[in-house]
Amino acid sequence: MNRNFLLLTAMLALTGLVLAAPTWAGPGWRGMGPGRGIMAPGQFPGWGYGPFWRNANVAQALNLSDDQINKLEDLELARDRDLIDLEAAVKKAQLELNQVMKDRRPNQRKAERAAADLNEAQGRILQRQIAHQLAVNALLSDDQLRKLDDLKSTIRQERRENTDERQRRSEHQT
Repeated sequence: MNRNFLLLTAMLALTGLVLAAPTWAGPGWRGMGPGRGIMAPGQFPGWGYGPFWRNANVAQALNLSDDQINKLEDLELARDRDLIDLEAAVKKAQLELNQVMKDRRPNQRKAERAAADLNEAQGRILQRQIAHQLAVNALLSDDQLRKLDDLKSTIRQERRENTDERQRRSEHQT
């Protein structure tokens, strides 16, 4: 029983940390709100907002066909529709866990089940995001994927350099 209690406490603490992360996000951090973070619609690390194929320069550099763009748009729409229900399931599971845990002495079995339900709901979102990314990659040729990787690396490097320059200017001004 003591071990189960420790496991439950650890699971709840981890869930709390994950859910509290956006409140700790300071300037320059994306947090994890709607449309944010690495797993957000169309996001790659360092790309900013929006799907890569909607950036005219990227679409041209990758030589995306109209058919590919249409299929990418369809994939995004289907994924976004699915996410509405998946995110609602996470919110409902969080409410259930909160309800169980508000008792002074929560029922251990109910708390463990509610925590497991929340974990499963969050896992379904991750699985959907991964399925989406795999489907996007499947629409691109090997050459397009290589070019996309190169573009991402270039953009990351440019942003790193811009950030370094801003920090140097900021330090110089103070």
